[in-house]
Amino acid sequence: MTHLTENTIEEFAIQLLQQLGYEYIYAPDIAPDSDNPERESFEQVLLLGRLENSVHRINPTVPPAAQEEAIKEIQRINSPELLTNNESFHRLLTEGIKVSYQKDLPASGGQAGGTEQRGDLVWLIDFETPENNEFIVANQFTVVEDGVNKRPDVVLFVNGIPLVVMELKNAAAENATIKSAFRQVGTYKAAISGLFTSNAFIVISDGLEARAGTLSSGISRYMTWKSSDGEELASHLVSQLETLINGMLNKNTLLDLIRHFIVFEKSKKEDAKTGVTTISTVKKLAAYHQYYAVNRAVESTLRAVGFTEPSEEREKVGRRDSRNYFKLPYNPKLKARAKALRKARNLPEVLFWNQVKNKKFKGFDFDRQKIIGNYIVDFYCTNCKVVIEIDGSSHDDRAEYDARRDEYLESLGLTVIRIPVGDVMDRLGEVMEELFDHPALWAPLQRRGMNHPALWAPLQRRGI
Repeated sequence: MTHLTENTIEEFAIQLLQQLGYEYIYAPDIAPDSDNPERESFEQVLLLGRLENSVHRINPTVPPAAQEEAIKEIQRINSPELLTNNESFHRLLTEGIKVSYQKDLPASGGQAGGTEQRGDLVWLIDFETPENNEFIVANQFTVVEDGVNKRPDVVLFVNGIPLVVMELKNAAAENATIKSAFRQVGTYKAAISGLFTSNAFIVISDGLEARAGTLSSGISRYMTWKSSDGEELASHLVSQLETLINGMLNKNTLLDLIRHFIVFEKSKKEDAKTGVTTISTVKKLAAYHQYYAVNRAVESTLRAVGFTEPSEEREKVGRRDSRNYFKLPYNPKLKARAKALRKARNLPEVLFWNQVKNKKFKGFDFDRQKIIGNYIVDFYCTNCKVVIEIDGSSHDDRAEYDARRDEYLESLGLTVIRIPVGDVMDRLGEVMEELFDHPALWAPLQRRGMNHPALWAPLQRRGI
């Protein structure tokens, strides 16, 4: 193996990552001008051979041609805006890439077999089984764009995809600060933006401090990761870089963060003079305390519900209730999907669920991922017949679908309330206040009689 760089901080980080199961590669050994190149040019940032092998391994039932088309799709992402490219890639990475192909049908009844069009998803990462992926830590990874040559200190690849960039300053060097590392990353984003299309987040360190942030984070939004296990804060005798690597970059946590704890928040702003409305996007990553708190809440919920299959009698009751109330027969195909959605640790949904579960909100019963007809809604209140949807960026491209869905739900006498994911992340308290005063949720209280002491007490505390 080629010797590591003499930079002590870089060596330290690489060794820690190797201990976590990452394979180490000295990037010049696989450069386009090396004896064993894995890149066609210095502009190419994907390790395509490794990506193709991983996609084939993870998606064995999808034809090779469809796998190739999925890989081409991520290579076609090409907006002038880096954050737009990054959001597009993140969506494909975490939701799967839609493909279609012709499936041969077997012959039957003396008739020759034909073909049919099939739709499927191609996954670039196996999120369910981290060990089924290839994790690489590479240093001195040179990228050239428009004649500009840059070489980030350390890049982490999963299945040949560069997901984490680490800029590590040597604390012993003059003017080596966390701010200088941040400024260097800004230079990289401007000069070699192609490396950041697939970027999940960025780590900066000066050897003393270590922080993580996203493409849109200012220096104040870069955060430390203060626990390696979520059980207790790291000792001040342990370097911040070591805690961050062990706590945040281990295989399980890295993939969990990417899949469930990154959001793209959109906000609108209208110019008072021109009337022009602009939409801005901010990419946010959960802090360490949010990450561990949500996972503990989810684990507690999963233990409480047991994830046991309902008895035959309960399933019959569920089918009868669904058919009578929602006017469509129970769709068993949706059951597994709803269960998977409940199991998925979607940060905004978990945060909202913690506010309404166990009759915490007005004493109402809320269900999560409720099947209504041929749809699955985020939250449903049986007392007030209200559907609550937490809308992320994926809804931007499905306005017609959402409109049809809302029309159907409203035809059943239900009220649909949509809450932007950014509001849940940044102003959850205000969101709950606004819901408390929503007419659709007040009606059941009025029907129950406003003179009841159990209702008056909380209203009096609110000055109503």
